Amino acid sequence: MPVTPPLTLKIVLTKPSFFEGEPIYGLFGLRNVSADTVRIPPYSFNTSWLVGVLRRADGSVVAGGRSAWVDYLCRETCNGDPVAPGGVRYFPFVLQEYWGEVGPLSHAKQYHDLKTGSYALEGSFRLDGPEGSTPFVASRVALRIRRRRPAEDTAYQQFVRLGAVDVRSWTVGVLDSALAWTSGRLAVDSADPFALQILIWSEPGTRAMRPGVETPELVRIFELELAIVETQPTSPVGALAVEYLYGGGPPKFRDPRLPLCPTLVGTLAGDIACEREARFARN
Repeated sequence: MPVTPPLTLKIVLTKPSFFEGEPIYGLFGLRNVSADTVRIPPYSFNTSWLVGVLRRADGSVVAGGRSAWVDYLCRETCNGDPVAPGGVRYFPFVLQEYWGEVGPLSHAKQYHDLKTGSYALEGSFRLDGPEGSTPFVASRVALRIRRRRPAEDTAYQQFVRLGAVDVRSWTVGVLDSALAWTSGRLAVDSADPFALQILIWSEPGTRAMRPGVETPELVRIFELELAIVETQPTSPVGALAVEYLYGGGPPKFRDPRLPLCPTLVGTLAGDIACEREARFARN
């Protein structure tokens, strides 16, 4: 009698079609479908356990797949994360941060170019064990990248101008421009594709200007990220925003919308928030 695999792996993208240069948000979701707790190793592209492959329409592989390689040294096993029955782990990402060709932001921000055309994203995950162990494989997801329209090109060129500034060279003026532009775009379209990526770039630039100081600018970044979570909780965009909100531990800024778990249960963003908040409580 065949044994039912304890885990399923799924790839989710925000939509099937994007314009050239538009941030492509996605996530890999790993769910425990067994009746027992399953312990898993670190779950990200920068390990050898989770693997993503992006292919062009002709089957050729797009360069990339990870931004770094983390060599884990574990005692006996790296399976230190217990996933309860029905539990899930997500790895949200921006596609261009991992795959693509050299472009105007490749060196400044590790944001690569993906040319127009059709692609397919594949993925697999294996539990800690021999290299030959059978991985859990996700169904491939197709996507298409088209040429930019005039209004999209105007926004993209501003996106590139803001992103081309090295983190160490950020000034209050650059930050003000970035946050004003992001706020304006979110006011017009709460699902604006550039907004979260600009905020992700803005935080290290802000911390580089005044290390160790919780500035009003950081509070503003936090508020905008929280607004993205609220308006896009079922999207990989909202999931990635939660990752950045909680990435450094419990949020330091007081906000009546926190904690997020009680209000976002059953959404991608809520699943991440609940898992992180439970972890904070244990520690």
